[in-house]
Order: sequence, then structure tokens, then C-alpha cells
Amino acid sequence: MRTKIFAMLLAFGSFSALNAQITTDSTRYVYGDLGVQQVAPVNINSQSSCADTLGIAIPSGHWISSMDLEYTINTTGGFGGSAPDDIGVYLELSSEGTKEAALDYGTIGTNGSSQTITRTINDFNGAVTDTFLVFKLHAFRQQFTTACGTTTASIADSSWKITINTYPAPTCYQPTNLAVDWTISNKARLSWTGGGAANWEVEYGTPGFSPGSGTRLAVSSNPFVLSGLSASTTYEFYVRDSCGLGDVSIWSAPVVDSTLCAPITFTTSYIEDFDGTGWSEGSGFDNDGSTIGSCWQRNPNSPDGGQGYAFGTGTDSTATPGTGPNDDRTGGGNYIYAEASGAANQSVATITSPLLDLSPLTTPELNFWYHMAGAQVNELKTEVWSQSSGWVNVGSINGPQQASSADTFLLQTYTLAQFVDDTVLVRFSASRGFGNNNQADIAIDDFGFEEAPTCPDPSMLSVSARTTSSMTLSWQAVNATSWDIQYGNTSASLGSTGNTSINSTLNPATVTGLSAGTTYKFWVREVCGPSDKSGWIGPILGTTHCTAITAPWSEDFDSTSWTPGSGVYNVGDSLAACWERTPEKDTLPASPLSWGVRSGTTTTPGTGPFNDVSGTGNYIYAEASSGAPNQEAFIESPLLDLSGLLKPQVTFNYHMRGFYVNTLKLQVWVDSTQTWDTYFTKSGNQGNQWYYEEVDLAGFAGDTIVLRWSATKGNGAQGDIAIDEVVVNDQPLCPDPTQFALSGVTATSATFTWLTGGSTTWNIVYGSVGFSPSGSGLTNITSTTHTITGLTAGTSYDAYVRDTCG
Repeated sequence: MRTKIFAMLLAFGSFSALNAQITTDSTRYVYGDLGVQQVAPVNINSQSSCADTLGIAIPSGHWISSMDLEYTINTTGGFGGSAPDDIGVYLELSSEGTKEAALDYGTIGTNGSSQTITRTINDFNGAVTDTFLVFKLHAFRQQFTTACGTTTASIADSSWKITINTYPAPTCYQPTNLAVDWTISNKARLSWTGGGAANWEVEYGTPGFSPGSGTRLAVSSNPFVLSGLSASTTYEFYVRDSCGLGDVSIWSAPVVDSTLCAPITFTTSYIEDFDGTGWSEGSGFDNDGSTIGSCWQRNPNSPDGGQGYAFGTGTDSTATPGTGPNDDRTGGGNYIYAEASGAANQSVATITSPLLDLSPLTTPELNFWYHMAGAQVNELKTEVWSQSSGWVNVGSINGPQQASSADTFLLQTYTLAQFVDDTVLVRFSASRGFGNNNQADIAIDDFGFEEAPTCPDPSMLSVSARTTSSMTLSWQAVNATSWDIQYGNTSASLGSTGNTSINSTLNPATVTGLSAGTTYKFWVREVCGPSDKSGWIGPILGTTHCTAITAPWSEDFDSTSWTPGSGVYNVGDSLAACWERTPEKDTLPASPLSWGVRSGTTTTPGTGPFNDVSGTGNYIYAEASSGAPNQEAFIESPLLDLSGLLKPQVTFNYHMRGFYVNTLKLQVWVDSTQTWDTYFTKSGNQGNQWYYEEVDLAGFAGDTIVLRWSATKGNGAQGDIAIDEVVVNDQPLCPDPTQFALSGVTATSATFTWLTGGSTTWNIVYGSVGFSPSGSGLTNITSTTHTITGLTAGTSYDAYVRDTCG
């Protein structure tokens, strides 16, 4: 790596503003083209071996207020060439040990193009430790080779320029991280990290205005809601600390944002059928050029090959067989849908409505029709926002809901009693699962609001707790204070003769008198009056705990009660009785992350173990080829009675190999408190090996518990997480030491270190390779570092250490 540190003072100027003098210095790199590092994957932690340094001197005692970076990306055309949008660049301030927070890419996608990039950087703002700052520019292109040079792309000679703005160390410090948290038609909420003052000044105006020419307000709260703005207007905002009379900081870096359209108002109901002005279908496989209504917002902004999964307008069928509807809901009109062609697995597309004034409705009901056909369909999530509540998830629809494109749209309603007399936004989020067929077009039609029934349906029915003889259910209630619950066996239908019905005035409600280790179906409805009841929701399944197993207890998953699966989605597996997994197993690419049973290797390359711990049996694991990023899957042990153990512990082995491995947790549920608490957490790729773990359960002595392992999905399929060989038993009276290691060696001595198992004294013994250690005649050692002397040069030895507990 070349290293040239120099400073070239090109400009020096100052102006007095706000009791702070700004000094501007700049320098340019003039030592030839800089090369681009090829690496896979590219990320902000990558280091380029082609990077070079550029130094610049700033006045003593000055702080950085901002800096500007300029450079030109040159690329080559033809086969194997590149384009500026292939090149990611970040700036490192190596003399301060910091760097930009994210890579910045070019925006031109044509091979052989050049592009000059100019951007303002605020990542280095504030105090620095030296007056001579050394910067390093890193440029990358994603390739599976590790070459570094100027063959296919480069940073052009003399184009890399740094302009740095500094000011004397202030008495009133500049605020940072100014952000617009949200906007509506006439308001914007601003937040920032203050420099230390309790008062601030906010100034705003049209983008590009100079502070002093806008509208300025004295502010005493952070966050601050700025009102009196105009609808559908773009503004630029600044903030500065106000430390006292005549003592203010310099202005923060500005942010720019736009207010929303004025709220839509209606008298009794509102409907958007997507057939009016502004809604038009695009063309091609990715619905390129599709437009949406002027006050709607979508992310990504447009469905085309460069944007990936995105919402747009459709008319008849979408371009991909096996997904999307054949027409809109009523025939002959438009609908909106997320086009999956060309999108990456696990992509998410959102579309957000205009502001809607719900004040005419006593109890608002949101309704829309949806179409979700296709093997890669994952989820359609609905969220509602108001100024007082922020974003609230009101419900999700998971997995394919129609068998074919010819199937009709289905109706979904959500009662929004919490948004009475409010002004809201509605946001739909569509996500696609894994698979290469692009069968994940999720469609919506006839979206609107109306008055809810006098007794609306509850929602989000779930099992929140269970014992050997009871099940606790919870749900999202609307306006009732009494509910009917019906339950029966797994083959029962609503209203079956053998079902049991009860009424509860509690939510959550506990259903008692159930049989141990038995699965039931549950339904619930609201009771608003003697003859005014909602529809039933459900069923959901819930299984009571089996009768508790008395510890000591172990499980290696190798008995015939465990059936291993096969293939990418681990098809055909089954758990032993009294184990429970949530969510339950499914085998579509869009299915949620779930635990299962496996023997041998998993199907996805680069993740999962090759065998169980013994080498010949089964293990349980979370298959990362299914599920959405950050989704959590759980597997629960049977109920365990620890009353026979004095100082219990659980030991298990875990395997976490893969670039996208996220997090494994062990949680414990205790019968006496009915709560889950986490006692072990491990995150990230741990390599291709099994690790042994001990977790202290002494606090649960005499109690009855359930063990639950949680696996969280990462951003890709290489994220399988496995466990094996679970044992619950008493802790040894004298635990083994760990991490025994040779830390130094000479011709006649060897130094060892270790971690205690709990003792304060230890024995160490050594001998020829293969010797058996003796338990007698040993001297206690009082340090976890020990040097053995008097060894014979050029000789191999075995050494052992143990705790001595009394």
C-alpha cells in the first residue's frame, strides 16, 4: 500500500457568524489514479489494499463543522467492465480511528461511464485530537476475486479533493443528528442530539436558503413539533443550541423533507378503487413506468429492473404465471400490487395512503380486498399511523391465500377503535419469500373506511400461556367487556356438538379443566349485548403441557420418536410428543422460519452441521431457507420438574455456521411466575463446529420449568442454527476449569493458563505423551497462570489441570 501524507493549503477564509469563526481548508490528491478493490461481499468494514492517504492541517484548537468530498469514478466498458453504480466508496479519517457510516455508490449504470461524485460528510463533525488529519479513500467493486487495481475501474487522478470546515472550540456546542421524524400536511416533528443546552433555535425555509433568511423559532423541547406549514411543500430545516444571551452554537447540518397532502375528508365512508386519475399500469415483466395517485407514497419508488420489489398499478393479469390476479376485484378496473419479477428474496415493498380524517366515524373500520397467490408469497402487513400513536401494526396475512390467479379477491377488515376522531396514514408492506419463480405478486383493491358494526370482530387471537390443564388466550378487543370462547378437539368445527362454550369478562382469559398433553381448537367472539354479538374469529390451535418429567433428564433427538426431514425445506420431519414449536412447520419458500429435526447435513451450502454431535444421530435446527429477516422461531421442551436437583443446570451443544447466522437464545419459563426469561444468547457465525454450553439453573431449584430455544432469522438462507445433546442435571460439586492453554514455552519450561470452574486452588500435572494423570501427591496452586520448569529440551509432554474445591 502506498502512503503519502501531505497538506496543500488551497484556500483559507473566515467569516464571523453566530460567535463562531469558520475556517475552510482544502487539499487535492495528485499522485495518479487510485485503484478499486474487488471483494465479496462489499461492506463498510472492508479495507482496500489500493487505498492511499491524504493529509490536511487545520488550525490548532479547531473543531470540524462539516466537510465536502469530491472524486471522479472512471470505469471500463465491454465484457467484464463496470459502471459507476458498481463502485462503493467510503472515506476513513485514519488519524482519528473513524470512518463514514455507510458506503456511497455512483448512480450511473452504464459500463464505461465516468461520474463525478460530490457529497457533504458530517460523520466526523466535532472535536479532533490532532491538528493534522489523515484521510484514506477506499473504493470497492463486488467480485469473487480479490484483485486491487485500475484495470476495470479507478478513482481518477487529481479528482479526489477534501474541503474541511472548522471553527474554534465552542462554548456552545453544535447539535447533531437532526432528523425529521414525521410530517403531516401542516406539521413536522424534528429531533436532534443536543450539544448540551436546554434551549435551541430552529430555522426553516425553502431548500437552499441561508440561515438568517428563513423563519426562526425559539424552542425549549426536543423533539419539537413545528406547525403552521403548508401542505405538499418541501422545506429545509436547521437547529442550533442556545446556551445563553448572545451564546449560540453553529447551525447543525440541514435536513430536507416535504409535508403531506391535505387530509382526505368524507361524510360516511371512503373508498379508493385505484381506477381514477394518476393510476396507470406499466409495461414489461417488472411493470416499468407504472404510476400511482399523487398523494400516495411507495418504497421503492418505482417498479422497474433497478428498483426490485415495488408497488405499482395493475389492470388484467401480471406478467408472471402462477401469481397475481387475472383482473381487479369487480372486473375491468385497476388494482395495486407488488411486482416480484427481478426482486431479491426477502424483499419488502411498501405503499402508504394519503392522510385520512376519520372524525366522521364513531368506530372506524378499515377494509380492503387482497389477492395472494404464489409459492413465494410471504406476508402482507397493515400498519396505521397517527400523530399520537405513531405506527401501529394492526394485522398481518401470511403465506399464499389463493390457489391460482383465477381465484377471487378476499376481504380483510380491521376495527380501529383506538383511532377514533384521529387523522391517519395506512401503510401496506408486502414481502416475498425464497425461490426463483418470482411468484410473489401481492395485490390490493377497493381500500377504504366505513363505520364498524356495533359489535365488531376481535382480532389477533393467540395462546399466551399454558399449563398441564389450562390454556390462556389473548386477543385484540374492540369495545366489548365480555367474550364467548368455544373450544374442541383438533377435528372439531365451529358449533360441533362436542365443543365446549364459556363466557369470560377477562382478556387474557384462561380456559381450565383441560387434559395434559392435548391439542385443542379455540374460537372467540365479542359480546356487546344480549342480542348483539360479533362474528367468531379462529380457530387457533393450542396444546397443554404434558405431565412434568422429573429431572435428571436428557434428550439427544435420536430415538424413533423423532423423524428427520429432508430437502431444502426439511420436508417430512416430526417432533417427539410433548415438544412444541412456534410457528408450526410448513414447506413453502414463503413459509415462516421454523424448527425441525434433521440428520446429516442440511441442504443449503455453507450453513448447518454435517452431522449431529455423536456423528450418527439427529439434531434439531431452524431452517433459514424459509422466513423473513428478523423473524423469530421457538421450540419448547416438555415440562421439567427440578425438585429432585439441589443445584440444577442445563447443558447443550449448539452449531451456528453461515454468513447470515443471526441469534440463538435459551429462555426459561417457570411455573410459579408464568414468565419467559433469557439465560443464554449467542449471535453471528461461529464456524463449522459444535460448541458445548452450560447454563446455571440454580435459581430454579425445586421449581417446574420449560426450556425454550429461540432462533432469529438473518438476511439470507445461510443462517441455519442447530442444537443437540440437551441434559438437565445437578451441577458437579467441583466444576472443571476451562480454556486450558499453553501461553509460553522455552527449552526447559512451559507456562499454562486456564479459567477456574469456581475454585481458588488447582492441581496441575504433566508427563510423557499419553500418560494417565494421578490424583495423589499434588501441590495446590493458587494462581490460574503457572510455569512448569525443569523440562527436557526437544521433548513433548501432556499436561492436565483440575479445580480443587476442598
